[in-house]
Amino acid sequence: CENVVGFVPLPVGVIRPLLLDGRRLTVPLATTEGALIASTNRGARAIAAGEGVRTELLGDGMTRAPVVECVDLRQVCGRHASE
Repeated sequence: CENVVGFVPLPVGVIRPLLLDGRRLTVPLATTEGALIASTNRGARAIAAGEGVRTELLGDGMTRAPVVECVDLRQVCGRHASE
């Protein structure tokens, strides 16, 4: 690391089960906001109660944030309905 000025301990919780691409995962989450762990757990359980989440790589690249490209909302709904 460059220019280290100290150390900050962070609480670490786990998110489970996250059903991702057919695999049940336990995901560590470090945050100073304890409620975030609880709400993320609720979301993961809701996803797992359904069919889970399926990922698909559409292209390689570098970005500073997640990017999902669609022409419009109809394209998203049409693609989901056709699967």
